[in-house]
Amino acid sequence: MINVVALLLSGLVYVTVGIVFLKICALSGFVKEKEVQQQSESLMGQEPDEWQEEGKGKKAISALIQWVKELFRLEPQYQSDSEVKWPTVAKVFSFALLWRIFLFFISVIAIRLFYSDSSLSLNFSKVIEHWRRWDAGHYLGIAEFGYSGYLENGEPLFLVFFPLYSYLVKLLHLIIPDFEVSALVVSFISYAIGCCYFYRLVCYDYGEKIAKRAVIYLSIFPFSFFFGGMMTESVFFMTCAAALYYIRRHQWGRMAVCAALCCLSRMAGLLVVMAAGIEMCIYYKPVAFIWRKEWKQLAVFFVDKVTFLFLAVSGTAGYLFINKQVTGNPFAFVKYQREHWFQGSTYMKNTLGLIMQSSFAKDVDHLSRVAIFLPEFIIFVFAVGCILYGLKKHYIVYVTFLLMYVMLNYSLSFLISGGRYMSCAIPMFVIMAEFSNKHQWADRLITVVSTLLLGIYLTGFLFLKNIM
Repeated sequence: MINVVALLLSGLVYVTVGIVFLKICALSGFVKEKEVQQQSESLMGQEPDEWQEEGKGKKAISALIQWVKELFRLEPQYQSDSEVKWPTVAKVFSFALLWRIFLFFISVIAIRLFYSDSSLSLNFSKVIEHWRRWDAGHYLGIAEFGYSGYLENGEPLFLVFFPLYSYLVKLLHLIIPDFEVSALVVSFISYAIGCCYFYRLVCYDYGEKIAKRAVIYLSIFPFSFFFGGMMTESVFFMTCAAALYYIRRHQWGRMAVCAALCCLSRMAGLLVVMAAGIEMCIYYKPVAFIWRKEWKQLAVFFVDKVTFLFLAVSGTAGYLFINKQVTGNPFAFVKYQREHWFQGSTYMKNTLGLIMQSSFAKDVDHLSRVAIFLPEFIIFVFAVGCILYGLKKHYIVYVTFLLMYVMLNYSLSFLISGGRYMSCAIPMFVIMAEFSNKHQWADRLITVVSTLLLGIYLTGFLFLKNIM
């Protein structure tokens, strides 16, 4: 039964990929709007007037037909073009930074009250140790010793961790003598800057009210406490939000710099480059140059615009260069990831099957079920729901990024950090904010449930549970 459900869910995602591809083609000028509408009508059939007066089944079919037609609406429903003034940006930065400091202060109080060895509770270094968990120690090791110096059994196994976060920590260490404090400062500041770009991005397309909600939902996401830890999530979020903002503003030079940095943060940074390519195709419609045989304009487009996509990929190229410098093999990280970390790529059906089996089977450790696998399954279902809703209501670049981001993370052979990864699923929070702006009950539900779960999972993380 679990395998069947996993197959159906993965099939739904793959069908959505097809729909998104067709819509991108329509928006990019492969076919004209009238042709898209005619094709959707011919495929789905016209809606008989008498259906409005008959049973629920026919009304449901009628609603489905209308939904499919709406999928190919070529103009976005939200176009705010609202520019954020710098005093507002400063307020967002202050809010985000104070929120991170507040959560850290709460963690100190929790450790002080509930840690079993009260003699350790007032020692700041021991408090820091509660945040230095799982991958955090490896990022700090790379910052302190470099890839060549931070070894295990004589091998640079930690090449699997992307370098930007560790390099920023090492850079700040020139000012702050403690690596752990430097790491926390990098995370706090990066998160605050990321929230500023995120706010500006959402405000540009949706307005200030939805932008505020989106930042709040991101901040209270149950696994958002990782933004304040000693891992790469805050830096990835900052560079990703900045790149997406410059993509929407068509500032391609700045986009290339931010996207390259994003690619130095995580492999998922390549999705930002994909988003930039889609935006270029939709806005400039280079396909039309081919239809009209305007080869000179097409060449200018490639030189003036597509060149920036290659510059953006330089971040990934830099990471591969580091691998080659350390081991002689630019893809050494793939070997270490597979052999030491037991991680690789697989079909989404397999990953979902493992997650569902671990979520509902009786022979699975209860702690692992509630800390890792059940949240991953719930987040996946929720994210897919956001994608399906966003297909009709939201700009296709956002929906495509979220779709590919979900597919990338849920195609890992052994996904145990899904909650942490999905805390950076930026468009998901945009869609949540837009939906709750129309439905106040959703705002109350999201706020209450997310805040409670954030407190629960933060407490579990601090007290050494398997939340990674």
